Amino acid sequence: MNKELILKIADQIEFGEKLGLNMDSYISRCRTTACIAGHALWLADRDAFIQESRFGNMSVHNVAQNLMDLSDIEGMDLFYFFPKEAICDKNIVANVLRHFVKTGKVDWDYRAPIEEVLMEETKGSIEVQEFMKELEPAE
Repeated sequence: MNKELILKIADQIEFGEKLGLNMDSYISRCRTTACIAGHALWLADRDAFIQESRFGNMSVHNVAQNLMDLSDIEGMDLFYFFPKEAICDKNIVANVLRHFVKTGKVDWDYRAPIEEVLMEETKGSIEVQEFMKELEPAE
C-alpha cells in the first residue's frame, strides 16, 4: 500500500480546489471531477490523467491500483463497491481512505469520530487542542 499517495488523495479529495469528486466517473471529460482512481492519476501521473480524460477506459483502474500499490480486492473495494451516499461526499471518501491507511481495511461504513475530523480539518491547531482538552473528563 502506498500510504503517502493514499493520504495525499484523501487530502486532495477533501480540501483540493481544482478537482472535485464523483465516484461514478473515473475522470470527467471536462476534467473537473474524478473518482479515487482519477485522483490518484491527477496527483501521481498528470499525463496519464489528461490522456484518460480524453479517451477514458478501464485502464484508469489498473494504473491507479498500481500507483496506490493495492491488491485486486482492495482496488475493487475502493473503486467499485462504495455506497450510493459516497458518490459525491468528499468527507466520507476521504475518511474511508485515511481509515484504510490506518487499518489496511476498506470499510465504507466507517465514520471518523469527531475528534479525528476536527484534528484533520485544522491540522492540529492550538485552539482545537485546547478545545479537546476541555472535553476530557476532570481528574
